[in-house]
Amino acid sequence: EANVGQSQHFPTGRYVGNTPNDAAFGNGDKIGLSVDGGDFVKWTYADSKWSPDGNPIYWADKTSSHVFRAFYPYNEGAGLTLDNVPMPNLSEQVGSMESIASRDFLGASKTQSYGSDGVVSFTEDEGAPFEHISSLVKIVIKGNGDLASATITGISIQGTNIVTPTSYSFGNNGAVELDNNSINELYAQNLGRAMNGSDQTFYFILNSGTVELDEMSMVIEYTSGTKKYKAKLEGLGDDGVRLVSGNRYAYTLNVHDGKLVVTGNDIKDWESG
Repeated sequence: EANVGQSQHFPTGRYVGNTPNDAAFGNGDKIGLSVDGGDFVKWTYADSKWSPDGNPIYWADKTSSHVFRAFYPYNEGAGLTLDNVPMPNLSEQVGSMESIASRDFLGASKTQSYGSDGVVSFTEDEGAPFEHISSLVKIVIKGNGDLASATITGISIQGTNIVTPTSYSFGNNGAVELDNNSINELYAQNLGRAMNGSDQTFYFILNSGTVELDEMSMVIEYTSGTKKYKAKLEGLGDDGVRLVSGNRYAYTLNVHDGKLVVTGNDIKDWESG
């Protein structure tokens, strides 16, 4: 019988702290697992171990190498195959850790033989960790200046296909296929985040590879007193730089004289938080 080893390192889809580097699978999390191109079988995490929902998976033999492919979170969407794994809907996010936890699509592939115990581990130590397929955007809004006593009510990010529905293909070198229904704006509204002189941090997941950063834009909506305001930023990075799978794009923002100003930005790996 094949067993799935624990993935205790990174990355995982469930965030237990305030940053993306605080992550661990929790009870009830589900992955899909395929062996040698067969149908995906749902496995559920409970009591610190993974178990198949239904019939167990048996090794065909103990000498040959076999190909294991897995994804998280499990989705029984119509037509689930190696070349068509439905990815989470990115169009409705609110910028919280809870919001991105269920949308952080992970994929992993590993070729191995039975070995000493038949356990298949998708971990960095084993050389085949789960990998983030999308891109993470971190927005830190400074609680001073025009925003010291403001309330953030909405954040809009625009860019070609950044939240268009997608599916993942293991058989096509992990390519992400875009749906014909293009969605070019992520609009998080009714946020109600009061600044009160402190910084506020938001996290969003976007499709990777669809647009160059200099072609993207962002709008921050906020209220101060009884008035409503919008501040816009054109261009989120350099020409030729695209959103890359597994990268985190951080922006520190402030508003001066009604204009959205970047006071700091960098690109690191997802786990940098």
